[in-house]
Amino acid sequence: MKNIILSLLFSCVLTSSFTLDIEYSKSFSIQEFKDYKLVKIFNADGTELYQSFVLAKNIESVHKDHKTLPFIKIPLKKFASMSTTHLFQLKQLGETRGLTGVGFFRYISDKQLVKQLKLKKAKELGMPGQMNLESTIASKADVVFSYYVSSDEGVVDQVKKLGTQTIYIQEYLESHPLAYAEWIKLFACFFDKEREGNQIFNHIKSKYLDLKEKISDVGVKPSVLINENYGGTWYVPNKDSFMATLINDAGGHYIFDYLPGKGSSKLSFETVVAKGINADYWINPGQATSLAELQQNDSRYKLFHAFKNQCIYNCNKRSLLGLPNTYFDEALSQPHLLLDELISIFHHQLLKTNKKWYHRLK
Repeated sequence: MKNIILSLLFSCVLTSSFTLDIEYSKSFSIQEFKDYKLVKIFNADGTELYQSFVLAKNIESVHKDHKTLPFIKIPLKKFASMSTTHLFQLKQLGETRGLTGVGFFRYISDKQLVKQLKLKKAKELGMPGQMNLESTIASKADVVFSYYVSSDEGVVDQVKKLGTQTIYIQEYLESHPLAYAEWIKLFACFFDKEREGNQIFNHIKSKYLDLKEKISDVGVKPSVLINENYGGTWYVPNKDSFMATLINDAGGHYIFDYLPGKGSSKLSFETVVAKGINADYWINPGQATSLAELQQNDSRYKLFHAFKNQCIYNCNKRSLLGLPNTYFDEALSQPHLLLDELISIFHHQLLKTNKKWYHRLK
């Protein structure tokens, strides 16, 4: 009887756990046990499980109920990243030394990092959807951070047999800017840096919410148009998307806030004209760096109110300065800085900011 009680107590110690606080994202969970972590990655709504795996210093510390799951030894020593957005998360944690592979060097905005990677003979693995088997094997990475693309499944299965786990990072599917930023907590787990990950996220969250509160009572919300026409189709974010939320939190009125869902919608040029010709502001019009360049793309743009009033802003300011554009890696992972810039555009009388990414087209 005594042995049974001791056995039950020991089992309780092994299985007792707590779930780390994930405030905004529904796409992952982290459950802490005594000597290991159980991580789950879901779809954007948290309704479908994509992956489960265990992180620990050694597999002996993992409870028998979880030993059938993929095991990853932490802290990671050798790893690869298929996306530049993931590289920035690793940089925030001070964890780029162990990189043995990246997608493509030419897409990395941090040229000093590129130099270091080339000196270490890091491998180029290709892009998600075109994962290169030979390069991935040659990288000798224990983990590859990537996006899920079905065409990569064959390579993923082959390298898994050789000891390389592919982790699907789904931050790009998040609809709330703070949910996107919260993925730093997941990256932190691979390096036993949960405290640092929480500190980084809490700083971003605090700044973001303070800025949002600052303009919560603003009287007039200017109307905002986004993106541009491509071959007769204008892709616009739906009302519950990342950019729609950001515009709303910056005190703007997103003109397509009636479109349901978290993704994007395809609209005709005529539909956009009918709704957006009188918009006060126009942001993110493709790759254009000037009004002349934008008009070259489509001469009808000059009919828009925002064009006539030179109230068009794009997020490629650094390109004008001959610098790599860090919008898609640094900016999206730091939504408090993006919010700061958008507020200074929509409500410049309340907030003036030296913008890093956005500039007014002239």
